[in-house]
Amino acid sequence: MARLHPHRWGTAALAIASIAAPARWCHAQTVRTETVAPVAANPAVSGWFASHLVAYAPEVTQRNQLFLFLHGMGGSGGGASELVKTAAELGFHAVGLTYPNDWSPFNLCSGNASCPEAIRREILDGVDRSPLVTVPAADCITGRLRSLLAYLNTQHPDEDWLQYVNGNAIAWDRIVVWGHSQGGGNAGVIARHNPVARLCTSAPAADGGPGNPAAWWSGGVTPGERCFGFCHTLDALNTKVAFWNAIGMGSYGAVVDVAGSAPPFGDTHMLSTSIAPAIAGQYHNSVAMDATTPRGANNQPVYKSVWQYLMVGAGGGDGGGAFWDDVPFATVATNTGTATLRMDVYQANSGDGPRPVLVWIHGGGWQSGSHNQTPLMALALRDAGVTVASISYRLSDQAIFPAQLHDCKGAIRFLRANAATYGIDPDRIAVWGSSAGGHLAALVATTGGIARLEGESGGNLGQSSRVRAGATFFGPTDLLFMEPDCDAQSIGCGPNHDVPTSPESKLIGVTGSGEGIGWLRANIGNPASPFPQLIALANDANPITHLDADDPPLYIAHGALDTVVPLRQSERLRDAAASVGGGRVFVAVPNAGHGALGTAANEAAAAWILERLTASRACSGDLDRDGRVDGADVSALLAAWGSCSACVADINGDGVVDGVDLGAMIGSWGVCD
Repeated sequence: MARLHPHRWGTAALAIASIAAPARWCHAQTVRTETVAPVAANPAVSGWFASHLVAYAPEVTQRNQLFLFLHGMGGSGGGASELVKTAAELGFHAVGLTYPNDWSPFNLCSGNASCPEAIRREILDGVDRSPLVTVPAADCITGRLRSLLAYLNTQHPDEDWLQYVNGNAIAWDRIVVWGHSQGGGNAGVIARHNPVARLCTSAPAADGGPGNPAAWWSGGVTPGERCFGFCHTLDALNTKVAFWNAIGMGSYGAVVDVAGSAPPFGDTHMLSTSIAPAIAGQYHNSVAMDATTPRGANNQPVYKSVWQYLMVGAGGGDGGGAFWDDVPFATVATNTGTATLRMDVYQANSGDGPRPVLVWIHGGGWQSGSHNQTPLMALALRDAGVTVASISYRLSDQAIFPAQLHDCKGAIRFLRANAATYGIDPDRIAVWGSSAGGHLAALVATTGGIARLEGESGGNLGQSSRVRAGATFFGPTDLLFMEPDCDAQSIGCGPNHDVPTSPESKLIGVTGSGEGIGWLRANIGNPASPFPQLIALANDANPITHLDADDPPLYIAHGALDTVVPLRQSERLRDAAASVGGGRVFVAVPNAGHGALGTAANEAAAAWILERLTASRACSGDLDRDGRVDGADVSALLAAWGSCSACVADINGDGVVDGVDLGAMIGSWGVCD
C-alpha cells in the first residue's frame, strides 16, 4: 500500500480501522521474502550474525529504487519485516540490513560534540575514525550492503539487484534509507554525506541533549524536501522534531498526528501518533518494529499507510507518485452477508494540478481476480500524468448481475466525491478493463444516466458515474450469443458458454440443473416466467442494449485468435456503436488470443485513453461530467431550478438556477472537447 486511505479519522480507534485495511500484496505469492545470513553474503564478516531480510514483489511495477532499513541498537534486519514488505509492495527492492549497532554514540562520547558523527561514519564505511568503536570494512553498512546486493544478484539474476552499486560505491541517489532509533541517526549521517533518494527516520537518535540536536546535523547534502519522520507523541517528540527541523524538514509543515488526520496529512514531512502501542508503554518502537506496532483488521499494521506515505508520498524528489492501497469505498450485500469493496489508487508520477483518472476493472470471468492485480499497461499512464484507480466488485458467487455494474459505478462516484483527497480532476475519468473487466468497462461507458442500473454501492448518489471514455480488451458483450459466436468462428472456443457452470450463466444466476445461458437463448420470446425477466437481465448485461449517440467514445480491442471470448463479441459492439454514430476505435490484433494483445496494442490503447483524458474542455453546462452537454444536463438543471446554494447547476454562481444558467448551458451544447 502506498499513499493512504482517504477517510478522515475522528478518533484513534477510527484511525486504526481506516489505516489498517488488509493488504493483499503482502501474501506470499506476491511478495517474496527471504533471510540471508551475513556470512553467506560475505564469509569475511566477523560478527553481528543475525540474518538480513530481503523482500521483492515480482508482480509489482518496479521503481528501480532500493529501500534500505537500518535497525536500532541491538536489533537486526528482520525486526521490521512488515515495514520492509510494505516497501516491496510499492515496487522497491527492499532490504532490512543487519549491521554493527551496539552503541549510543552520544552517550559513548561523553559530551564531545563531533565524536558521535565520527562513530556513525565508521559504522557506515568502516574507516577508522574513532577509538571508541571498531567496525571492520566487511561489517560496515557499505560493505555489508555491497556484498548482500552481489549475493542477491547471483541468486536472482533477473531482478537487477546490482543496479544500486556503481563499481565499488553504493548508488545512494537511488536508495530510500529508513533508520529507526539509533539507526535513524545512522541513516541521517548517510543522508548528510550522500544525496539519497529519500531519508525516513522513525524515533531517531539526534546525538544531542533534549531538544538540542548536534549542530553538525545542519547543512547536509540531502535537501529537507527529501526527508521525512515519524514518532510517537509520548516518545520525547520535541527532541525528534528539533532534529527534523535541523535537517530542514520544518519547512514542509508542522507535525501532524496520524490518529486524527488522513493522508496526505497536508503534505507535511513530520508525523506523530498518539495511538497506543501493541505492548503497553513501548512507544519508542511502536512506529516501526513488528513486536510493538499496533495491529488492525486482518492483523495488518495500522501504520502501513503511514509508512507508504513516508516512503513515496508528498513529492520528495523520488519521481514516484503516492499510492493508497486497499481503500474501502463501499460495504455491499452478498449472498451470505456483506463485503467491503476496495480500490488501489496510484497517484500520477508527473503533472501539476488535479490529475485525470483511469479506472481499471480487472477480469476473471466475474468469478475471480482482484483489484490488486493492476497491469503495467494501465500503470504506465502514471508517467503521463494520469492517476490510476484499480477497483474491486462483487464476484458472481457473492451476487449476480447487475451488482458488478453497481459496484463499478459506486467506485467512480467515490472518486468524484473524494477528488480533493487524491488530487484528481472529477471531470476527467476514463475506464478500461480486460475480459470480464472489459465487459464492465463497456457497460459503465454505455449506461451513464440510466437510473435503474446506477445502484447505490458506496452511496455518494449526488455524484455522477459517467465517464469520458471507455476501453475494453477482449470483453464479452452479448452473453446470450457467446456460444453461437464461438461456433461461427473456424477456430471455435475452448469453454462451453451455454452450460450452467459457465461464467456467463453464473453472472446471470442460471446455474440450476438444466439451466444455463443456452437454456435462456432457447426461450427467447417465451412469455412464461421466469424467461422474460431473465432475458431482460441478460440484455441489461449487454452494453449494446444501451448504446446511443450520447455515449462517450469507445476503444475496442480483441485478439483475432481468441478461443475464450470470440472475436465476434467485440465486432457486435463495434457495429452497434457505428450504427448510432458514436465515436469508437476497433482493433483486431492478428495472432493474439485471449489475455494478452501485445505491447503495441497496449500502448496504442493507453495513448488513446491519454488523448481522451487530456483534451481541452470548455463545458460549463456539463453537469454530469460525461464530456458533453446534452439532454441529461438540461434535466439536471431543471430539477435544481430556483434558489440553490453551492449547486452545480448554478453555472454563473449567483445562488439561483434560472434562465441565465440555461442559456449558458445551451451555449456550450455538444461534445466538450
